[in-house]
Amino acid sequence: MMALGFSIGSSLHPLLSHVIATDSRIVFSAVLGTALVFLCFTLAAMVAPRRSFLYLGGLLATALSALVFTGFLTRFIGGHHNYLFISLYGGLLLFAGFVVFDTDKIISKIELHGASDAVTDALELFLDLINIFVRVLLIILRNSKRSNTNTNNSGSKSGSKRR
Repeated sequence: MMALGFSIGSSLHPLLSHVIATDSRIVFSAVLGTALVFLCFTLAAMVAPRRSFLYLGGLLATALSALVFTGFLTRFIGGHHNYLFISLYGGLLLFAGFVVFDTDKIISKIELHGASDAVTDALELFLDLINIFVRVLLIILRNSKRSNTNTNNSGSKSGSKRR
C-alpha cells in the first residue's frame, strides 16, 4: 500500500507542479471539490437501503472499459479534444459512481460477513479519491485557462477598438 501511494504521488508530482506554477489556488479548490464529491456520494451510499447500489458494478466496469478503449482508439484515429472532454466529465461521473458502489460493497460485506478486508477496501476508495481529484483538478485548470483566454481576448479587442 505504501509503495502504491508513493508511486501515485510520484506520478502526480509533474501535474501538481504545473498547476501550482499556473495558479496555486487551483489545488485548494480541487481538494475542496474532491472532498465534497467524495463525501456526498459516500453519504448517499450510507443512507440508501442496503445493497441498493451493488447493481452498478457491471455498468461501471463496462463504462470504464469503454473509456479506456476510446482512449486507445483516439490515439490512432484522432479526436483527442472530444475524448478529453468525455474523459474528464464522464470519468468524474464514473468514479463518483465507483465511490457509491465501493462504499455500498464495503457496507454489505461487513453486514454479511461481520468483517472486511480493510486494506483492499481502503485501496479501492483511495483510487476512487485520486481519480476524482485528478479530474476535478484538470477541469478547474482547463476552465481557468479558458476564462483567462477569454479575459485577455476581450481586453485586447476592446483596446483595439478604442485606438
